[in-house]
Amino acid sequence: MKTKTYITIIVIVFLTFFTNPGYTIENNEPKDLNQYYRFPLSFGIEYETLSPFNDYGAWYNVYEISVNVRYPLPFLPTLQPSIQGGIIQFDNKQEEENKWDNYHIFGTAGLVFSRRFARYFELGGDLVFGMTQSYFPYLLEDATCGGKNLIGQAGIRICLNPSYNFLIDIHPNIKYLYSLSELKDFNGLIFSLGFTAHYRLGRDPDMIKDLIKSIKIENINFPGQLFAAMQHYYTQNPLTIIIIINTEKYSIFDVEVSFFQPQYMDSPTPSFSIEEIKGNESIGIPVFATFNNNVFTIEGVIPLTGEIIISYISNQKHAEQKKSVSFSMYDKRSIVWDNEEKIAAFITPEDSALCNYAVHLSKMFKDIKQPAYSDSLQTAMEVYYGLAELGCFYQPDPKRPLASVKNDVTVIDSVSLPRETLLKTAGDCDDLTVLYLSILQAAGVETGFITLPDHIYPVVNTKIPLKNYKKVHPEKNMTLSSNNELWVPVEITLLGKEDFLTAWKKGIEEYYLNSGKAHFYTTKDAHNRFRPVSLKEEDLGLQYGAAHNIINSFTKDMDKLKDAIIRYYRDTTESSGQKEDYNLLGIVCGEWDMYENAENAFMKALEIDPDYYDVQINHGVIYYSKGEYQKAVDYFLIVMEQVLVNEGETSPYYKLLAGYIADLYIKLGDNEKAAKYSMIAKGNLLPDNEEDPETIEREKADVQDTEIIHFIHNGRQ
Repeated sequence: MKTKTYITIIVIVFLTFFTNPGYTIENNEPKDLNQYYRFPLSFGIEYETLSPFNDYGAWYNVYEISVNVRYPLPFLPTLQPSIQGGIIQFDNKQEEENKWDNYHIFGTAGLVFSRRFARYFELGGDLVFGMTQSYFPYLLEDATCGGKNLIGQAGIRICLNPSYNFLIDIHPNIKYLYSLSELKDFNGLIFSLGFTAHYRLGRDPDMIKDLIKSIKIENINFPGQLFAAMQHYYTQNPLTIIIIINTEKYSIFDVEVSFFQPQYMDSPTPSFSIEEIKGNESIGIPVFATFNNNVFTIEGVIPLTGEIIISYISNQKHAEQKKSVSFSMYDKRSIVWDNEEKIAAFITPEDSALCNYAVHLSKMFKDIKQPAYSDSLQTAMEVYYGLAELGCFYQPDPKRPLASVKNDVTVIDSVSLPRETLLKTAGDCDDLTVLYLSILQAAGVETGFITLPDHIYPVVNTKIPLKNYKKVHPEKNMTLSSNNELWVPVEITLLGKEDFLTAWKKGIEEYYLNSGKAHFYTTKDAHNRFRPVSLKEEDLGLQYGAAHNIINSFTKDMDKLKDAIIRYYRDTTESSGQKEDYNLLGIVCGEWDMYENAENAFMKALEIDPDYYDVQINHGVIYYSKGEYQKAVDYFLIVMEQVLVNEGETSPYYKLLAGYIADLYIKLGDNEKAAKYSMIAKGNLLPDNEEDPETIEREKADVQDTEIIHFIHNGRQ
């Protein structure tokens, strides 16, 4: 009956612990719990109550007290060789029969199998064999007798782990006792229910992350100063490169390095990961930082303390080491001039206030711009005079002029954001440069900047090829070239004092005077490394000023440029007297809407060569440009007949003229004639053919009003 009760208790306990959801493996637990929680050695004390299956002829109270030692195999910690020693006591409850009281001193060795299913629960079994020495102290009156016995045991272990170092298990088992002497009364099977308390050596891997020091960190050299304006730069370029050394003789695995700054980072910035670092191996690791936009709320400078975090697995145990680093974070206006391209971080073309102003200027000049001239350069002139109308002017920094800080990388300089300069309408060269470039970039103009040892100023891409420099300025040295395109510098410190052309000339002079010291950067390339600072935008409430003042200043400069360009071509033509030069002069005059001058130049070319078809076509284009469409048609028909007689209908001039005439008839509203000449231009109809009405109708449906007539550039450039 007693044995059945024990078995029932065991089953209940087994089902309770094994099926309890609280002992399932959590998602964040290691995959191999047995290896993860492996201990080097354990010591246990066990108490067992024994219930023999045999009837010894009396009622015996049998119990066992023992100590045991287990050693988990390193490569398979679920198998744990063990040794055990203790005493088994047989105590006869019938006093008159106490002569049969005996006890066994035993020693066993065996193997325990124990598998961990969760952090707090293990289940396993054991199989052990050994020998006992029995003693019967009362069997003989004058002596103690006994004998040697064999003992074997097979059992189940249900283990609870309240902590890594302490374990309690319930140990139901079956023992078999066999006497090697004549005293065989106690041979047979014995059911036993044991309770064991273990102490395991070692350190809890869950509680010891900060105590494991497998890594040594060297060569930190963390910068003492960081800048909010460099937010993006720090994500692409390391703050420092640290050296970490695996101080163990064995490898560590899954090494991850990150950097974290509370409040100014949403989460640690992953910097580096590697699967394995071998014993005593060292490796250089870059440390990056992804700051959130809270850094832009900093005013002035604040001290911060961040952490370099290294997590890894050492000897199957998760570990984490941290290294605190202190530095100062400067606000979004601060800069140190160790890299001149950093100024790009302050060029903010996405600022809505600047975008709105750029759109305002664009609308103002929509019908004023000269199509024959660089649109980008005209926009640069618009913005220059627009800022002057707002009252913006150059004001040197009295405390830290650029000349005193640009060559000293230990000095912290301050650059005003464009919207701030726009509000206070004054700034030094770097303030005005980033304001000017920001508005131009917002207007879609490609820009750059030039740096001198003590100065910085903007430069504008005209988008004109290098070979066509005369379209920008007749003097080649009035432009700079980059990637086969012409760029124009602007000395922005003359804003509000001198006109744009003077600022342009001054910028060129400074560049060539500082040959070898001047550096040219494009905003696009600089922005790839130093993205603009993030802004909490607010409406500036700007008053844009009088439009007529801006337009008048712009027009004066454009007239000066036009006169300079026309004068160059006129002087060249008068010097050479060649028809090609007269043609070019006429083209340039026509592009600048100087139609009378253009006609005179074309007539001079035709006096030299009456069959100069390029000039004749360009002459007709003048009529088209003035809106004299019928006059242009009549003129082109004469030239077309001349080409037909001299070169035939296969001449490219013949088809070109037919296309121009078709376009002019569309302007005149005569689609039938437009269709006819369109077919001639396509080579589908000769001039003397009878028109097929159906073909003409189809062509009439296809012809469209287009702007196809342009000057023929077929002369010296």
